[in-house]
Amino acid sequence: MSSNLDELEATLREGMKLSQQPSMGRRAPASAAVPHLSKARAGLRQYVKDHPDEARAFRLLSLAEETLLGYKLAIAALERAIALSGGAEKIDKKDAKRLAMLKETGEEWAELPITPEQLRELGGYLKEKLESEPVERNLRWTEAWLRARGFDDDALRRAREAFDDRGAFSDMQVFYNVVRG
Repeated sequence: MSSNLDELEATLREGMKLSQQPSMGRRAPASAAVPHLSKARAGLRQYVKDHPDEARAFRLLSLAEETLLGYKLAIAALERAIALSGGAEKIDKKDAKRLAMLKETGEEWAELPITPEQLRELGGYLKEKLESEPVERNLRWTEAWLRARGFDDDALRRAREAFDDRGAFSDMQVFYNVVRG
């Protein structure tokens, strides 16, 4: 694992490029991006342990966590970067906007009762179904996948509401509007 922050940033940027995520309204990263993003995140986590006073490293870690949909950790890392850069009194406008966006988006993702790993698995399942079965305008495959993983009626209802909030009213829309992996 590299201790060079520039190399870690390059790995993170490559993963972000492969992730097929927009900067706003993130979805689960594309499968090809996950190894790069995971490697960058692991390296950045170690780097900040070894260099606890480097704001740039915490900003990059925040970005890695966000790209992997770890919003609580992304917020914590950005807050640490802000503290290292002079705190709330001297907060940069860019950091303030990003922190507000992370908090808002984190709340939205918290409503979805599915982990990022489960979301990637669901994406693979839906991709296979969408390529091999006739497409219907419902959540038949999504709900079947959730039920097979032990989601009860309450969790299914919450998932459906969260999908609705993201404009995903069918399996195809779940794949393209939420998963896209």
